[in-house]
Amino acid sequence: MLCFVLACAARAARGQANAHNSMLIHISRFKDVHQAVFRQVDEWVADLKRKLKYRTGKSGLIDRLREMWERDFEPTSAEIRATRTGGNLPITSWAAVERELTNAADKIRPQVVNSEIRDAIDYEGNAAQGLSVIAIGGDKLSRGLTLEGLTVSYFLRASKMYDSLMQMGRWFGYRPGYVDLCRLYMTPDLQLWFRHVATAAEELRERLDHMAMIGATPEQYGLRIQSHDILLVTAPNKMRHSREFQVSFQGEAKIQTVFFNDETSNYRNATAITGFLNRIGQPVEPSGTTGRMDCKSFEGRRVWQGVAGSEVANLLGSLLFPEEARDVNAGRLSSYIRELLAANELTDWTIAVPGGSGELLSVNGWNFKTIERAPLPRGAASGRYVVKTVLSPRDEAIDLDRSEYDRALAETNRKRIAAGKDASNTPDGPEIRKIRGENPKRALLLLYPLSPKNAGVDFTVPIFGVVVSFPDSQSGRSVRYRFNTVEQRVELV
Repeated sequence: MLCFVLACAARAARGQANAHNSMLIHISRFKDVHQAVFRQVDEWVADLKRKLKYRTGKSGLIDRLREMWERDFEPTSAEIRATRTGGNLPITSWAAVERELTNAADKIRPQVVNSEIRDAIDYEGNAAQGLSVIAIGGDKLSRGLTLEGLTVSYFLRASKMYDSLMQMGRWFGYRPGYVDLCRLYMTPDLQLWFRHVATAAEELRERLDHMAMIGATPEQYGLRIQSHDILLVTAPNKMRHSREFQVSFQGEAKIQTVFFNDETSNYRNATAITGFLNRIGQPVEPSGTTGRMDCKSFEGRRVWQGVAGSEVANLLGSLLFPEEARDVNAGRLSSYIRELLAANELTDWTIAVPGGSGELLSVNGWNFKTIERAPLPRGAASGRYVVKTVLSPRDEAIDLDRSEYDRALAETNRKRIAAGKDASNTPDGPEIRKIRGENPKRALLLLYPLSPKNAGVDFTVPIFGVVVSFPDSQSGRSVRYRFNTVEQRVELV
């Protein structure tokens, strides 16, 4: 509540004296608790006003407020002013805040907000002078009511449902001129729960964005959301058709399908990739190359073996990926590789740069015969180059020897025949990655130089597409997800 007083005074000092200010207190859904808390808050606010107005015990109160301002608000405001969000925030001195304290506190009034209280918070009737209110309540506050000028929230009520937590988590949106004054108080458990729900929701939004971009519908597209040891996504009857799976990068292929179509981003990626190729030594393919210039000028497929995992982690961490490229996230990929390097896995990589039949493009002395991949129509409207896949199925088996290839193909066809499907000439990705997982030090990185003409642009560097094929592993950290029925079919194939 002292933070709320400081926030009100600071906004007045910034010329927002007639703006609405609100504080939210939500401790329980029970109405008798609301009344008990209201009595405590009302008594505290009345005592605060007396101290500031009549100077009874004022010096100790002012010292405490000044310490809070200098220890918390000043450094926080400075930090936020250094960001894009807070670049226009004014610098507010303690002297300016102190001058407004008495008037700011005098305007504050507590109010119970629940279904038994007929009088709503009258923001409209107090538009001229502004209303400063401490709203105490439960369901009505957490789900249904907009609090104008919300600056401080004190929230203790928990829920074990994602959807309920998301409805409750209505803290702060865009706060022009006072975003640095907002404060949120909750328990450590609630902080972790809201962080988990926010992360899960962001991942789900990424998948929905990708679904929209490729023109798919939920009937065709696999969706999943992170699970939790304690929390439930929603009521069990609402997710009766879903199933839970452990998901990790282990045994997975991460395939880029969404690309930037501007030259600046692609030139940066091409520079990072050619710098990486300069560092990793001579390729084993094409056979017969005798020098670096031969390797650089060769226009077909080039393959390197025995590349250090740390080099791959550094490369992936340096690349730019569109936000919609949900399967290839630079930070997550590089962190996962480094995590398994510590377990003595993913130490030995095969790198392949395939060649195609497109135009010849040169980057930093390297020649690339580009590969054609047709764009999906929905990508152009979003300002992205989107393809169904960049991966040629046989490429994922580049690092297998003949015996390993034959075993992966045999297991692929055993499963296909059992499912009533025709035999294949190429092993499936999961079987390739299981064979590779017999030695989890091994992994594969494919770098596809795609033709920019397919993206409808005319620039001089390839659009590099990334595929990372991870082996099965027992060391990789996994995350539990709840899959919809479409994603279950993908998982079980």
